[in-house]
Order: sequence, then C-alpha cells, then structure tokens
Amino acid sequence: MRKTILDPEAGDELLEDSDVDGTAYSRGVAVELDGYTRVFLSGVTPVEAADGSVEAQTREVLETIQSLLADRDGTMRDVVRIRVYVEDVSEPEFETIHRVRGEFFDREHLPASALIEVEGIVRGDVEIEIEAIVPEDGWDVEHVRP
Repeated sequence: MRKTILDPEAGDELLEDSDVDGTAYSRGVAVELDGYTRVFLSGVTPVEAADGSVEAQTREVLETIQSLLADRDGTMRDVVRIRVYVEDVSEPEFETIHRVRGEFFDREHLPASALIEVEGIVRGDVEIEIEAIVPEDGWDVEHVRP
C-alpha cells in the first residue's frame, strides 16, 4: 500500500496565532492498492461564503471539491460516496442543498450519499461540511466493480 497526503499544510492558517505547529489535517489521502487508487477527501467547509446562506455555502463547498478533483484529472462524475454534515435539515434547507447538488451531480452518476444533521460545525458560521470518496481507477466509475 502506498499513501499520498494531499495538501498536508491545509488549515495551518487557522493556527497562525497559536503555539501549535500546524494542524493535524490534510485535504485528503490517496491510497494505492494493487493498481487501484482510492481518494478520500476530508470534510470541506466554505471559506468565502462562511457567513452566507446554506445555498452559497453548499455551492462553494462543491466547487472546492470539484477543483480538488480537477487537480487530479477527475470530475464530479467520479465521486462514489459523499457525506454531508449540516446544522439544519428542515425542509427549505433540505431542498436547497439537493437543488445545488443537482448542479454538480447528474442523475446517471449520483454518488451514494448520507445527509447528517449535526449540532454544530467547528468553524464559526459554517452550516455545511462535505467529504467525498473517489476511486481513481482511470476516473471512470463505470469500470469500478465490486
């Protein structure tokens, strides 16, 4: 097994004014096993839209995930699993999150998904955090067999 850390300095800016030497966090990990690679993306939270609506925050998070995948020559079609953590899953927020997700995932390539309501997310006014699992076997999910 070979493990590659993606952006090990991610989040260090959150501890700039402390005596802690960086966060114990990375954007994700790529694990290579017998010609097959699986990418685990850490929970992504909004930065720009942190004080914005759940719609703006969801869109920013999914754009960040899309960008992280593009850095590895992947797309949102390659995502096989996501976990969405959100502070409020009442009907308007539920519908908004799914509407925005529909802008990034087409019906033929929907990932397995969990939507989990949590009491709070670590950073300030952040309402949503999303993590993803992606096979990197040629980035074609249709070739991934159980």
